[in-house]
Amino acid sequence: MQFKVTQEEIDINNKYLHSELIALTNNVKTANQLLLKQRQLYPGKSENWLLKQVISDLKLKKPQEQLRSKTPQTQTEVSLSPPSDTPLPDLKKMKRQPSKPKGVSKNNPLYKELLNLISGNEEIANRLITHQQQLNPDKLENWILEKVVGDIKRDRRV
Repeated sequence: MQFKVTQEEIDINNKYLHSELIALTNNVKTANQLLLKQRQLYPGKSENWLLKQVISDLKLKKPQEQLRSKTPQTQTEVSLSPPSDTPLPDLKKMKRQPSKPKGVSKNNPLYKELLNLISGNEEIANRLITHQQQLNPDKLENWILEKVVGDIKRDRRV
């Protein structure tokens, strides 16, 4: 099943994301400057993609800035490129820790049903739940679990 998105829906989403960006920076000019930098770094990318990247960068940067200084900042300055002198970790050598999805109780009957469907593999269950939470951050625990269980059951009917 494919869903078609209209240009009007895209425009509404972009306006929402732009207002979220302005709220994060507390300044329209700063928000527009960050968006312009992102456009220069990634020419050809959609406005929606650019807005999401800037917002994501800001959300990751703000907690780090707050930890570094205890005085309130008046201007937000964000670097959109990774530091060149910091080596990236070798992901192949790192051990993966199964992450516990936020807000999901292991005593929930739907979680237990999910575990039964995937032969008790908690790592897969947590990964499926976390992915669904990322796609639908505004949904409640039961909705997420119902969606994951429903998707597995649907896929197995094929």
